[in-house]
Amino acid sequence: MESRQALAFWQLSQSFGWQNPTSKIHLCYDFSITSLRVSPGATLAFSSLHMTHPNTEIAAQLHRVSDLLIERDLSDAARTKIQKLAQELVEVMETGAPISLAERTERFVKQMSVTSAAAPISDGDVFPSFLESPYSGSINALAPQRITYRRDGEAVAASVQLGTALEGRPGRAHGGAIAAVFDDAMGAMQRIIGRNGYTRSLTTVYHAPFPTDVEVAIRVICTGVDGPLFTIEATAMTGDRLVASATGTFVEIDVDRWTTG
Repeated sequence: MESRQALAFWQLSQSFGWQNPTSKIHLCYDFSITSLRVSPGATLAFSSLHMTHPNTEIAAQLHRVSDLLIERDLSDAARTKIQKLAQELVEVMETGAPISLAERTERFVKQMSVTSAAAPISDGDVFPSFLESPYSGSINALAPQRITYRRDGEAVAASVQLGTALEGRPGRAHGGAIAAVFDDAMGAMQRIIGRNGYTRSLTTVYHAPFPTDVEVAIRVICTGVDGPLFTIEATAMTGDRLVASATGTFVEIDVDRWTTG
């Protein structure tokens, strides 16, 4: 029974996405902007930029469901009820209009341009990743329980709590999940340095258990640029204890080519 429940919620998370065409700006983005500044050269800067989506709370609840499937022993009656509810949710989600790969790509490119050179991220700003990201996206039910990115000088300071669903063993994160969190945080660093790049290589070192039930501090910095290649390094700490570190090499790309072919 649990496998059918998990399958139903997996199907729901796959169909979940940009289902509300009435959202205000940037193809289903809802923006809240504070402290707008305009420089003499007409460059915009935001002390706070928040991107929300009407599906954000749904994703949060679905992520909690994925944790609870592991954390709770259910009665037969509860399993039967949950299975029925899960299947009903899948069926409701499937009534939404399909979104083509081309359209999702266009929306992704628009998101990546939100904090471009035209709207730089100031020191201290908390800023978003793209909403569908599997490791920080607020409308992706597979994303960790909690993650935030903040600019700290020339670095990115992140805080992440993975949750039970991403355990490798009880209480400890899966090694692949840790590597993916680093890769996503390095993507956030690309916002600071003004480059978009594909991951060419990612080396992760596991120093100590990475807990899933508390927040872990991640710090990310760009350590080198060589033509189209750039290197980013990151560390993960619990208090003063180093639990993991990573080095990634990226190849710069032009995101506009994704929509122009």
